[in-house]
This record gives sequence, C-alpha cells and structure tokens, in this order.
Amino acid sequence: MSTKVPPPAPPYLGPAKFHGGPQALHPLKRIVMHCTVSPCAPGGARANANYFVHTVTTPSSAHYVVDPGETVQVVYDHQIAYHAPPNTDTLGVELCDPQTGSPARWGDTNHHAMLLRAAKLVAQLALAYDVPIRKVGSLQLRLGLRGICGHVDVTNAWHQTTHTDPGDGFPWDAFMAMVNQAAKDLQVTPPPPIKPVPPDPHKAGGTGVRLVTSNIKNLPDLSREHVRHDMALVRKLGGVILWQEIAEADDVADLRATVPGYTHLHTDTECPISVWTKGWKVLDYGKVTLHPGKEHVSPHRVATWVRLQRNGSTVPPFVVVNTHWVSGAYSNPGQEAEAWRLAMWAQAHAGMCTLVQGFLAKGITVLGGGDFNRTGAFPGFAPGHRWLINGGYDHLWACEAKGGVQVEAAATGTLGTDKLFTDHAARWAHVHLVAPAKAKEVAA
Repeated sequence: MSTKVPPPAPPYLGPAKFHGGPQALHPLKRIVMHCTVSPCAPGGARANANYFVHTVTTPSSAHYVVDPGETVQVVYDHQIAYHAPPNTDTLGVELCDPQTGSPARWGDTNHHAMLLRAAKLVAQLALAYDVPIRKVGSLQLRLGLRGICGHVDVTNAWHQTTHTDPGDGFPWDAFMAMVNQAAKDLQVTPPPPIKPVPPDPHKAGGTGVRLVTSNIKNLPDLSREHVRHDMALVRKLGGVILWQEIAEADDVADLRATVPGYTHLHTDTECPISVWTKGWKVLDYGKVTLHPGKEHVSPHRVATWVRLQRNGSTVPPFVVVNTHWVSGAYSNPGQEAEAWRLAMWAQAHAGMCTLVQGFLAKGITVLGGGDFNRTGAFPGFAPGHRWLINGGYDHLWACEAKGGVQVEAAATGTLGTDKLFTDHAARWAHVHLVAPAKAKEVAA
C-alpha cells in the first residue's frame, strides 16, 4: 500500500482568469498532461502563468505549469481548471514545450530537467489523492479507469476538443518510469508535515506565538457547514488567528461557536482577530480605516490590531495587525474601476505604513498578516520589514521595534485548499520572540 503524502505546494501565482467552482479530490479521476506551445526554458512556467492570469481571452487554464527550473500553481487543486473537458474532478499539468521539432528534443537538457520536475509533481499528486500511477488511454478513460493521461486521450475519449498534446513524440514510457521512481522516493522520505513542532515558549527567556491568516470567502458565500469546517481546521493551527471575510451575523455566530476558548475581537469588521484566552492577555485593541468604499465595487477597507502579552511572561508586549485589501489592483486586472482600485491599494499601503511606524516609534514590535490581493513580496511597512511567509495573496510579516521584543526565529507553512472549502490557503508562522536584553545575550 502506498504511503499518503501531502499535496505539493509550489508558488501560487493565480487565480487564473478563467476557472470553475469546487471539485472533489477523493476520488480524483485523472491527472492530464498538456503542453503550452512555448519554448522549454527557465521562466516559461511564470510566463504561462501570467498568460492564464492576465492575458487569455477564451476560457482556459491549468492547475500547474512546469519548466526546467520551476513549478508554479495557477488554480488550486480543489477548483476546476478549464484544461481538458470534461474537467470536473481532474487536474491539469502544463509542460513548457513548443510542440514542434524532432521527438528527440524530449531528451535534451532542458526537457529532461522539466520531465524530472513534472514527474515529482505528478507522483506527489497521485499519492496525495490516491490516483493509480498508470498511463490510461481513451478507451480506459471511457470505461472509468483512473490514472495519468494526455490531453489527446481525453480528446479521443469525449471529443470535446481537438487538442493532441503532449504529442506523438512524448516519451510516455520514460516519463512514467520517472513518476514511479519519484513516488518511491517520496514514500522513503515524504515531504514534511504541515504542522511542525511549535517553538518552546520558555527557550532563551522568550515566548512563542502561533500566528495564522485565513480568508473564509463569502463571494460567493460558502455554506454554513463549509464555513464551520474551515474554521475548525484553521483553529488547530494557531493561538492568534487573523480572519478575513468574516463579516455577517451568521459568520460571527459560527466563529464563536466553532472556535471556543478564544477572545474574538473586531467582530464588527470583516477582519476579526481571535486570541487564545489561556495564552494571551489582551492589553488593548483598535482599528483604522485605510480607505473608503465604492458602491458596487468594494467596501471600505480597514486594519484591525490588538496589543498582546503572554500570560505569566515578562517578555514585552507586541502588536498584531490584520487586514484585507481591495482586489483588482494587482489581482485579476481589467475589472471595473481599475484605476480606483490601484489608487485605493496604494492608499491602504500608506495607511498601514503610518499605523505600523506609529507602534514602532513607541518601541512596540508589530507582527501582522492578511489578504493583500497581491502575490509575492512588495514594499514593506517600515525599515527592517520582514516577510515571514509569502503565499498567494495571503502573507505574514514582522517589523521589529528598537527596544521592543525581537523576532528570533519563525517556522512557516500552509494548510492547503485541498483540505479547505475556501479558495484561500491558510498561512501560519510559529514565531519565537525574545526580550531585547535576552536577544543580546543570545547573540553574544
């Protein structure tokens, strides 16, 4: 019996411009291999991801794109991508290949590196979602067999497209051997678990804080059962949880019922903060408006904050900030009122800088997170700003104050959307904080 492993979590560059609703991953029907009709070269995965996110004009997308140097994700596993209809309960993997030239090209340096990378991806997906590691053709697909196939096999089975990738010259035997070997390697040394051992609160005279950010989407709204399911899983990750899109009365009621033992602050906003009552003393809290809303476009946006101190600890207090910024500025451009969205995103950034630097000026270190609707690292909120984790649109960060508590170490990770009904992964950071004097001793 194969060993269960977690699904892969490469850089997420989505969401794709076109994708469908939720799909089942247990059982997953098939993993479909595609080709991009573009050069097999480093940087190709990101270029094609950018195409799916910004440029494409007809409904098409894929879950993953692979080049010789990188794998990226464009559609979350639990969402339908438009790659090889019928698409429901399938995953699509794009390989960067021009689909022209001699079949011998699949053996050149770049193609070989890409195939090895793709084989590891496919093996991990197959192990995570119990997909048999076998090549299946069109007749087998029609009979309901699950496995790994090409777009051409789906075309020949259901005739909903005319695509023939990955082409006659694709080295299926060699690729499947790579997938089988990758699966064996993963089962000998599986990927690290989602939840590591948290920092020791007493190490070096410091304290540990488990910080989480989670957007429980409400556009379209999840069912109450799905909201409670996601809240219950996220609760297990941290002692200070930053929620986004928890705004309506039923959301707040579910939060209080599903996450007991926590103090829930700012429930009059869509960015509440939940603090583990036994672990933390709430010294004070507040909120600031970052920019006004615009009818039929976006509500006003806020940053909520809380100042905390560990119960029974002498480590100085620190502040945690939560926020959710406007979409359409750097995510899914081309939406209505795009110029306004860009201006408001910049205004939110300026407001956050003012808030954070105000605390730093008082000697108070600030940790924070939220949904920024922008992928990758962008300019921070103060000198010395440090990203703890960048993933999708959801990030966690830290800004140390001179004379304030210091961030000594942080373990980070993701609870993926394969386990959640929301379209945002939950990001966590287990941070070890030490008092300034103790930090100097440790460094000495």
